[in-house]
Amino acid sequence: MSGPTCERLWFADSHQLAFDARVTAAAVDPQGGHTLELDRSAFYATGGGQPHDTGTLVATHADGTTSRWRVCDVVAHEDGRIAHRVEPLAAAGALPPPGTPVTGAVDGARRRDHLQQHTGQHLLSAALVRAAGVETKSFHLGAETATIDVDAALDDAALERALELANGVVFDDRATVTHLVTPEELARFAIRRQTFTGARIRLVEVPDFDVSTCGGTHAKRTGEVGLIVALRVEKAKGLKRITFVCGGRARRVFGEQQRALTEVARELSTAPDQAAAAVRRLCEAEKAARKRGEARFEALLPAAAAELTAAARPAGAVRLVCSRRDDLTFDEAQALARAATATAGLVVALALPEGDGAKLLLARSADVALHAGDLVKKLAARFQLRGGGAAPQAQAALADRAAIEPLFAAVATELASAPP
Repeated sequence: MSGPTCERLWFADSHQLAFDARVTAAAVDPQGGHTLELDRSAFYATGGGQPHDTGTLVATHADGTTSRWRVCDVVAHEDGRIAHRVEPLAAAGALPPPGTPVTGAVDGARRRDHLQQHTGQHLLSAALVRAAGVETKSFHLGAETATIDVDAALDDAALERALELANGVVFDDRATVTHLVTPEELARFAIRRQTFTGARIRLVEVPDFDVSTCGGTHAKRTGEVGLIVALRVEKAKGLKRITFVCGGRARRVFGEQQRALTEVARELSTAPDQAAAAVRRLCEAEKAARKRGEARFEALLPAAAAELTAAARPAGAVRLVCSRRDDLTFDEAQALARAATATAGLVVALALPEGDGAKLLLARSADVALHAGDLVKKLAARFQLRGGGAAPQAQAALADRAAIEPLFAAVATELASAPP
């Protein structure tokens, strides 16, 4: 399928959501997908880190009937064509042939969200250059958050300065300006980031702050961006990745975090602004209690190991003890198993219920020939075990705690049938 180039209406006005056009090409691929090309379109095509628009197309056929199509993907081709991948709404019938007039409607909420995040990214990237000399290497706009990857030299203080600067431009509510220029005209502009080439190059300018080549959707005024908030900074492939949100997303994140903070404060019987201190006190108390518990467990461990060993019963050439332990953490179970298997000729199987399932720990004494990991693998399919291990010890997750006793019985059977 090949039609003429498509006029990109969002280049001139990213707020234009409704438009009229004509079909220039239509096709059904071998998998049954439908594609329409138009002579003009307000639907943004995926590119530059920004996802495509969605919406609807309504075609008016030669016989006067109409068909409705949902636009589910938009792809730009290097030769200037834009393919709209569509799905029929109700009984749409056949694809409209070339020449058919259509009306398009872009999803306004999705467009507003994307132009807020994308314009906010321009402001934040420009602010990072001004505040810290840090360049943006890539941009990605996700469904919940947006990210930019920047030079690893960025520190917390520099990011805070950049956020203050970027939000200041938002609060100024400056008008943005879009330019379509030739390569020869580029020299007139102090371009922060040059990523496009061609006979006509689109520039997005925030006066006295930033000029960048860009084909994406943008706000008419910086005030539309709303608050720019950085959520976290983490290392990513030798760079630093800033996860941020703007506008409506920032409002939603604030609301979610405020509700969570209020709930935490309520559980701690304190004011929200005192919640962090209360959590620290709670963590310190928990740490102290854990240390006391560990000391008591260590003191009781020899007696617990002796009790476990005394319960062992013959299973072939070894003795086996199986125990369901609701009273132990997994680390405590490992310590108990190590202490018990210091006794010769012993195999220990411990099951710790967890949710609907359980964790299994299988260990053996140094003089026992059993390979614990191999036994877990042998029983994995029958009991839906996930795990494994080495010869002395193995561990696995059991999906259904009702299978604990049958699993213990299977371990006993395997040991009884093993060669001495």
